[in-house]
Amino acid sequence: FLYFTLTLKTDDWQYDRPSYQYFLGDLINIEASVKQYYHVPLRVFVDNCVATLSTGLSSSPRYAFIDQGCMIDSR
Repeated sequence: FLYFTLTLKTDDWQYDRPSYQYFLGDLINIEASVKQYYHVPLRVFVDNCVATLSTGLSSSPRYAFIDQGCMIDSR
């Protein structure tokens, strides 16, 4: 089976970030990964990624990080 995860990482990408709080202008490191059990190797491609106040896909307000595979607000 396949196990997909999105994880917030520290600035050096070494550890999971202990807090979900960010301030305006802070960098947000997001790691997308998949663990494969008895499956051929895969590569993860993130097509869309948004932040919302709830888990609903169409909830509002929403902030897009990735749209059609492209970073929206990156430095």
